[in-house]
Amino acid sequence: MSSRRSCFTVRYTGLNQSRRECSIHRTRRLSIVDRDARAAVSRGTSQMRLAIEILQLLVQSADSWLFEGSLAGLSDREWMALRFLARANRFSRTPTALASFLGTTRSVASQIAAVLESKGLMVRKPSAEDKRSIALCITSEGEKVLERDPINVLRDQLVTLELPDRSQLRDTLRRVLDGLDVAKRRHNADVCGRCMFLIESGEGKDRHFKCRLFRKSIAPRDTTLLCAYFEGRG
Repeated sequence: MSSRRSCFTVRYTGLNQSRRECSIHRTRRLSIVDRDARAAVSRGTSQMRLAIEILQLLVQSADSWLFEGSLAGLSDREWMALRFLARANRFSRTPTALASFLGTTRSVASQIAAVLESKGLMVRKPSAEDKRSIALCITSEGEKVLERDPINVLRDQLVTLELPDRSQLRDTLRRVLDGLDVAKRRHNADVCGRCMFLIESGEGKDRHFKCRLFRKSIAPRDTTLLCAYFEGRG
């Protein structure tokens, strides 16, 4: 009888010990989970602070291209239009493409173009792609005015960066814009040479470029210009 009690006592003690070990194990696991959760929250907070800091820096730099009134005789929207037309390929020098780039209506874009034309910075010509349309072409005077572009101050600061830093900044901002495009279901103007519609064939002097969207040949220089119909290659 006593041996049975002794055996029972041993078994009972062992069970309690097992429960205590299990309880300690669960407590340790909960502690680890809590610690990991706190670390994740901390990382998330740090990442959010960094994102906000980057946004603040971008906003501070925006006074180079967003301002009240006018600078050197042009409003910020008119400067944006002049810059775009100076860098747009032949498919994108239209009122519709300009409106898309400025994020405004075709009517407002036409009004902005009219201001540039009245100042002798731009002329309207029959489009080589469609005789029923017009092309908005920057003049030599417009090119001279761009030498006094307020945004050149920011450009000159970017030039002082080391090449790897400039490339990384460009690529990072491009990824951010691509993400915004997806979220807003739109396409930003970008360099023709990166577009999914561009087809390249041949080499050297026989190198040839063609746009699948417009089904037109493209001069090599145009592949370095902006296109309002750009779509990334994914």
